[in-house]
Amino acid sequence: MTWTATALAFISAICGVATLIFDKRKDTLEETLKKTRPELNVSIKTGQNNQNLYVVIEPINEVPFEYNIKIVTRENIMVSGIMLDWGKIYPDKKRSVVLHPAGINLTKVADNYIELRFDYRSVYAAELHDTSLTGKLVKSYKLSEDKKYCIPLE
Repeated sequence: MTWTATALAFISAICGVATLIFDKRKDTLEETLKKTRPELNVSIKTGQNNQNLYVVIEPINEVPFEYNIKIVTRENIMVSGIMLDWGKIYPDKKRSVVLHPAGINLTKVADNYIELRFDYRSVYAAELHDTSLTGKLVKSYKLSEDKKYCIPLE
């Protein structure tokens, strides 16, 4: 009976130490994630089913972030709607791509030229007061003559 009790106490102690180690590791990973800048790709593409234009957001790492989209044409004329609030994305392995309707007013587009301006920031940027966790992507496109497709200009 004493051996059994001793063995169970030993196993319990090992499990307790392992739990502490795993909790510490989890906290370290969460802190590292908070201090990591979001990495992502964005582009404007045509939907497969409906021929509408979408801003395609592809997170590369798992840092949650907020975003704001503006689409302009020549002379900084806004041709998309204005986002009243920042959108939020919490990346996970199940959903690797987010589609945001571009909402382009094609009648305002000059010379079939549009420019995507995508601002983003880690959801932790304000908490940490760290501007290195923010970014801006700017991509230029030429619309096809039928205004259904975007051709990158780079």
